[in-house]
Amino acid sequence: VLGTMHARFAKGRMNDAAETFSTILEALHSVSTSSDQEDETADSFVHRVFGLQFRQYAACGECGSTSSALLYSTFVYYIPAAAIGDCDGDPSFGSLLRQVCQTERRGCAASPCPAKGVPVVTEATLLPSVLVLGVVWPQARVPQDDLIRFLAHVGTTFAVADLFDGSPGAMRARLTGLVLYYARHYLALFWHTPSAEWLLFDDGRVRPLGTEWLAVLRYLVQGHLQPLLLFYSLDAAPTPQNGARVGGSAHNAEDKAGEVDQEALEDEDADDDVHVVGTGQQPLGSKAVLAALRAAVEVRTPLKRPRDEAEEALEMDENLGRMAEIFGNSYDLPTLQRYLRRYNGDVQRA
Repeated sequence: VLGTMHARFAKGRMNDAAETFSTILEALHSVSTSSDQEDETADSFVHRVFGLQFRQYAACGECGSTSSALLYSTFVYYIPAAAIGDCDGDPSFGSLLRQVCQTERRGCAASPCPAKGVPVVTEATLLPSVLVLGVVWPQARVPQDDLIRFLAHVGTTFAVADLFDGSPGAMRARLTGLVLYYARHYLALFWHTPSAEWLLFDDGRVRPLGTEWLAVLRYLVQGHLQPLLLFYSLDAAPTPQNGARVGGSAHNAEDKAGEVDQEALEDEDADDDVHVVGTGQQPLGSKAVLAALRAAVEVRTPLKRPRDEAEEALEMDENLGRMAEIFGNSYDLPTLQRYLRRYNGDVQRA
């Protein structure tokens, strides 16, 4: 289906996970709205669940003026992995994302104010039910320590207001899943609520990784699995009078019954952006996680990679057979095997 929408999604061709995800959502959006709705942001379940809308404007602290706002709508909010990994200290994940993603400065647009370096405010106008963060890596395969430093800062929960102005102060983002990359292969890792554990989806194989987030991080590091997409479920919260709407029309404030438990929220704030390592255990900050992950790479385990060599050899043999069916009359098997290995088993490229 995707191949009919864009040529880059031809069968057997490798593509960026975030672009694939966005294209799938665009396709779902197009079939879930009427033909006379030409607006890409027209109300649909896709935008209510995944659609993020925000505006950006410069707010001068000297004269109090604000510039004209630029409006944005997206399914994926991109974050730089290298900048996150280079962060010193132990800030909350939401504050860290604001620090590395919202760095633009402008001169004051009001004349004759001489102010320069005016910060640009990023204010959410519509928050989705699920916030998707796209991780931008400087290269396809990064050094293991770069992966460790990034994972050590990834928070399983954070206050949405730490990232976006205009967000309900009580709203929390909770990590529910990741799309991972390893050696031209994608995997998915998601929290399974009925069994209360993390499940790794590797093609047709499903592997439980337990309940402890630190154990999951160790597995990612030892397998050199790079996160490409992070899925955060946004907890429902009352909508402020002038704040961002949440999840479109299906999640308006009037649909939320009951009062907010302030004591519970204060307890959650105390655990903001920590890494829960197991039931009944104390949460760890990013520095402790960093030390634990660096220690983990020194310990060799039999499950270092998601797919062992026997499985990869079997897949290579199957692909070689496919090539032999097409080119067997023109090339011998050693020649076909050489081309196949050159392109890491990609039959189409070979």
